[in-house]
Amino acid sequence: IVGNGPMNAVGEDAPWAEYADQITSVNVGQGVSTIGNNAFKGLTNLSEVILPDSLESIGKSAFEGTSSLAKIQIPASVQNLESRAFADSGLQQIEFAGQLPQAAGDVFSGVTATAVIPCDATVKAMGGEITWQQGHDYQPSGEKLVCMNILIMSRIYLQNLVLDAIAHGYKDF
Repeated sequence: IVGNGPMNAVGEDAPWAEYADQITSVNVGQGVSTIGNNAFKGLTNLSEVILPDSLESIGKSAFEGTSSLAKIQIPASVQNLESRAFADSGLQQIEFAGQLPQAAGDVFSGVTATAVIPCDATVKAMGGEITWQQGHDYQPSGEKLVCMNILIMSRIYLQNLVLDAIAHGYKDF
């Protein structure tokens, strides 16, 4: 998908409708700011989605029912996730590159997945059965520090863990 600015909402008359069962990958090009409502809804063979840093919003039901889509990386630029954006998808792994965007309470309805967010992000209810892991890899002098908070089954019970930070020479908390 290429262009600049927002993508229009899509219905049953999507330009790719006749190829829906053949679509396995979608690469949304740099410059696209919004994925329209229902854009890729029901593409059951869609297994890979690449989103650009220019993306600001994902529309209602944009990826709903994409049962072959197992993982997604949400760019830090995304500020809004509309209702049912990834509902009933096959997502098992979700990575947020930045702070969590504004989101409807049913974004991941029907999804059981693990979501990774930055250490300083605040967990929000987004529907589904999501196990939240807070963590970023930090590499001072080539070593790895993992900061992790865990939220089990969309409940807000956070447990802070810092693994091997001192052993790896990281002292600035």
